[in-house]
Amino acid sequence: MVVQFPLASVCHRKSYQWLVVCTVCVGAFMAALDASIINIALPVMKRDFHTHMRVIEWVSLSYILTLAALMVPFSRLSDMLGRRWMYSTGFVVFIIGSFFCGWAPAMWVLFASRIVQAVGAAMLQANSVAIVTEATPACDRGKAIGIQASAQGIGLSLGPLIGGALITWFGWQAIFYVNVPVGAVGAL
Repeated sequence: MVVQFPLASVCHRKSYQWLVVCTVCVGAFMAALDASIINIALPVMKRDFHTHMRVIEWVSLSYILTLAALMVPFSRLSDMLGRRWMYSTGFVVFIIGSFFCGWAPAMWVLFASRIVQAVGAAMLQANSVAIVTEATPACDRGKAIGIQASAQGIGLSLGPLIGGALITWFGWQAIFYVNVPVGAVGAL
């Protein structure tokens, strides 16, 4: 038995387009949140890794630079291979990177994991607007893209707040571990 995704029973529902928009919003929110959530954790990570700020700031910079460098190539690759595959893979890569960021016993593991996380985020970001555009009819497209853009903006603005709470209650590792269950929901 071959199962095709999305399932035909889901595809033909009237609310299908909004399910797609919500799924894309999860990815857009997570990728944007991780761009800003790290900033509040840098001083704590600096202390825990016994390093200088000029070194630890690369945890943030490596994510942003990798994300920016891979957006266009992943957009083109998804044109060739398919957006759904690229988006789902992006969730998985992002989850793996997030897990290893939280687990990182050494700086080099954190840097490498942060780059993996950014690769997943680039796969998500490169496809989000295109997926929303394909899934929504022209009459709802502006609203759907606005909702997706709002998810990114909310993720960026809530990063420091959520990061501060997670660091205070659970430690800096929690800012990465929180992505695992959220990403799993988005991937499913």
